[in-house]
Amino acid sequence: MISGMDLGEMLEAASRGRSRGERNHRATSPEVLCVTLKEIEQRYRIGCQFKPGDLVTPRPGYTYDGEGAPHVVLDVLAKPVMQLDLDDPSKTASNSYGRRIDMRVACEHAGIIAGFWVESWCFEKYTGPIAEMHPGA
Repeated sequence: MISGMDLGEMLEAASRGRSRGERNHRATSPEVLCVTLKEIEQRYRIGCQFKPGDLVTPRPGYTYDGEGAPHVVLDVLAKPVMQLDLDDPSKTASNSYGRRIDMRVACEHAGIIAGFWVESWCFEKYTGPIAEMHPGA
């Protein structure tokens, strides 16, 4: 253990490019954070507001990478899948434990198109530039 961190914590922090102290740094004022958290709870409670074919993007500062980049909604689950499988009790603090997966998206990642399942509350409508598609062109 070095500086109060075990090797696993150090590797995890290094993989994210931040130290444990930086991860715990609050960049948002409590007043703004409270409003943001209440808005998140409302979106979470309402459920997925998107439909297949919608263009979405990850919200800035949320779990998913690619904020501002277009993603297309491929599928929306009528009944979300809760990720509550637990092989290690210490993982209850992980953001992946308890996720409510309800939407599948596709986007470009590292030069390839990839699809994956996400939590819709972490996404917003994509408002960036869109190329017009012309049938038969």
